[in-house]
Amino acid sequence: MSDVTLEDSGSRGRAGMAVRFEGGVYVFEFMVAPPPGAALAQIKERGYADKYIGTERPVWQVGVEFSSKSRNVERFEVERLQ
Repeated sequence: MSDVTLEDSGSRGRAGMAVRFEGGVYVFEFMVAPPPGAALAQIKERGYADKYIGTERPVWQVGVEFSSKSRNVERFEVERLQ
């Protein structure tokens, strides 16, 4: 079973999306034309995934960055927390 929450609220902002799928949690941030690495950095700086730590599920942070010219995914980074 999966569960998707768009604009997943936390104490310091909202992640673009949180997906609970196959026993894990994936926290996403989406940005258009940011400096490289900015989407994942924002997840970390604002602690979007913090509320899922300690839930006995693996937690991944996923920063997705789009090109403003091609409108395609230009870069993504994934980091596992637990």
